[in-house]
Amino acid sequence: MLGGQARPSPNTSASTVGTGAIRFAGAGALTFVIVQLYLFATPPYGFEEGARSGWFLNSSRGVWSIAYGLSSGAAVMSFVANRRVWLQLYFIAGAVIAMTLVLFAIGPGNIFPIVFAFGTAIVLAAVVSGSLAGFVANVALRGVWQLAHRGAR
Repeated sequence: MLGGQARPSPNTSASTVGTGAIRFAGAGALTFVIVQLYLFATPPYGFEEGARSGWFLNSSRGVWSIAYGLSSGAAVMSFVANRRVWLQLYFIAGAVIAMTLVLFAIGPGNIFPIVFAFGTAIVLAAVVSGSLAGFVANVALRGVWQLAHRGAR
């Protein structure tokens, strides 16, 4: 204790960043894997009868499912992040790592660089749009909360 005050831990900010990075990367990976498992478990519909593998890039339904799932997950994580939007980079990294692992588990094929590029672009677009929505909701609700409590004084 210095002057009656407790000294802060020297690694407080580093441990918070590390914990946030692990949580966000894990959330991105888990979101991707859950939606991809759903796609593997359900048959394709409509004109996409030839898309039997369930890989999300084989059908428009798969692309929209992954985009919606990642966008929703990113919105929730961005809302919770309390304006630390840069943590969404870890969410993107987790989703891309999970995508790569699933791709190599099912067999990458000979055009895997193109598949990887398109998949990463879809993940990036979905997470950026979801993160923006979560950030705007956080800022808006925080402003409403402050206005409501300012008037109560």
